[in-house]
Amino acid sequence: STGAKEAAEAQVALADNTAVDGASRDEAAPAVPEYVPLEPLRIVWPVEAALCTKLLSMDARNFHCWSYRRWVNAHNDSADASTLLAQELAFTRDKIDENFSNYSAWHQRSLLLTKQNAPGAELTAALASEFELIQQAYYTEPDDQSAWVYHRWLITKTKETESNGVLCETLRAELGNCEELLELEPRSKWALFTSVLLLRDLLEHDKSPAAQADSAERQSRIAARLELLPQVDPQRAKYYEEMKR
Repeated sequence: STGAKEAAEAQVALADNTAVDGASRDEAAPAVPEYVPLEPLRIVWPVEAALCTKLLSMDARNFHCWSYRRWVNAHNDSADASTLLAQELAFTRDKIDENFSNYSAWHQRSLLLTKQNAPGAELTAALASEFELIQQAYYTEPDDQSAWVYHRWLITKTKETESNGVLCETLRAELGNCEELLELEPRSKWALFTSVLLLRDLLEHDKSPAAQADSAERQSRIAARLELLPQVDPQRAKYYEEMKR
């Protein structure tokens, strides 16, 4: 019949179209490339270190770059470790001389100092030199916290590595420096705060007869400065109140 014939022709046409479409898809499919393994990336460490130096010349306090520089230095095998340490300490000194407020350079210095200097006379001399450097910094910028934070790290490191005699001698010397600065800047927040910490450390560690005789006077100075600090730094008044307890 005519209807059956037309249905058969339609099925043939549909089959032909399906075959053509399939062939077209096969022809359009991209060839899968052969896998070729990549060679391992080779980092030229001196080049990366030079890049960090360049970047820090433009933004000396960028902590991202300082962090990357530490990673580069940890992997840099272009020279022996002692040479790299000496070079890096010199670099931090250059950055500090450019700007005493460069906290990242002070922090980098703290990480390097004990690596380069062995415990004993060598580290004692290095710490003494650092106290001289930090004094220049806080005398120049007494309101900048970077130098004072590093100063506190030096005190902590002295407690950890030196004898009680050396510690007490250091505490007395540093307290004397703070007192000199307070004669010039009597409302210097950081000098006042640091002097309180140093006085407390002396009360704890200095057991000499002279220190025992000065104990009441030192406690009186602590109390007077904790009364003054909230006036100088009212945002932290509650903190200073807690310190009185």
